[in-house]
Amino acid sequence: MRWQIIYSCLLLIASCSLNGQLDSAAKAEVIKSLSLFRSELLKDTNNVIAYGVVVHENSKLNWDSLNYRHTFYVNDDLLYNFPEYNRRSLANLYGNKSILTQMNIDVQKIYFDNRYLASANYYGLLENSYPFNIKMKLDLFDELEFYKIQAGDTILDYYSGFYCFAPMLCSIYPNLFVHQFVAFLESEESKDKYFIRTFKSFKDDSRIEFISINLKKHENPALQYNKVFFNYPIGYYDSPIKIFKKASQLVRSNGIFFFAQYSVWKHNMYPPPYKYSINKLNRILSKSGLKIIDTLTLESKTIYKCAKINSN
Repeated sequence: MRWQIIYSCLLLIASCSLNGQLDSAAKAEVIKSLSLFRSELLKDTNNVIAYGVVVHENSKLNWDSLNYRHTFYVNDDLLYNFPEYNRRSLANLYGNKSILTQMNIDVQKIYFDNRYLASANYYGLLENSYPFNIKMKLDLFDELEFYKIQAGDTILDYYSGFYCFAPMLCSIYPNLFVHQFVAFLESEESKDKYFIRTFKSFKDDSRIEFISINLKKHENPALQYNKVFFNYPIGYYDSPIKIFKKASQLVRSNGIFFFAQYSVWKHNMYPPPYKYSINKLNRILSKSGLKIIDTLTLESKTIYKCAKINSN
C-alpha cells in the first residue's frame, strides 16, 4: 500500500510537471509513454526489419532515408510492367549490387507500411538505424516545455507532415482532443488506409479525429482550439498572410498558434522552403492579427509561438 501511494504521488508530480518545466520524474514518465508508443510502431517485425534494410542502404548514399521515395507510380499493369520499372529505378539509385535491386524490393511500399515509424524517426524520436531505439538526447523535451500542453487541451494538427506528432502527444498527455488534417488524404478510405486513430499508448481519454479544413478558403471555422500547430513549411506559400489570418480565426482568444522555419532541410524530393526574416514575419503576422510571443531554436528548426494581438 505504501509503495502504491508513493507511485501515485510520483505520477501526480510528473503529470503536473508536464505543464511546464520538465523535471527528471516528468522526463522519465515521458520516456515511459513514448516507449509504449515505440513498441506499437515495432510490432510488425518483418516490416520493421525491411525498413531497417532500406534505411541502411540509403545511409550508404548519404540520403535522407526517411523521406526520399525513389519513385512514384500508379500500380496499374495496363500502364507498364511495374516489376521491371521498379528494378530499373532501384539500379539507377542504389546500383546493381544493392540487396534492394537484387531482390527487386518495392521501397515505396515499405515506406508506407512503416509510415508512423518513419515519421517518428524523422521527427527525432528514434535513432536512424535498426532497431530504432529512442534517442538518449531528445529535443522533444525542449519542445514539450515550450508548448506547455495541458490535460484537456483541444488541438489542431494542421497539415500533419509528421504522422507521429499527434499520437505522441496523446501518448504523453491525458484527455487531449486532437484534430488532424492532411490535404492529400481527404477521403475516408485514404484516412482509414494511411492513418491510425488510436494507439494503445494513448493516455486516458486522449483521442484523434480527422477534419477537413482548408486555410486557403474564406470559410469561417466551426471550431476554435487551445493550440494550433502548423506542420507545413510556411515558406512554400506565396501568400502566407492568408494562412496566418485563418489560423488566427482557429485559435481561441487565449489560445496559441505554433509554426516553424527549418534551418536543416532533409526532404530530398523538394527544394528547401523560403525562409522569412524575423522582421518580415512580424509584419505578416501583425496584418493577420497575430504576434510572436516566444521562439525556440533547435538544431534543425526555429519554432514560433504566437498569440492574438488583443490577447493578454
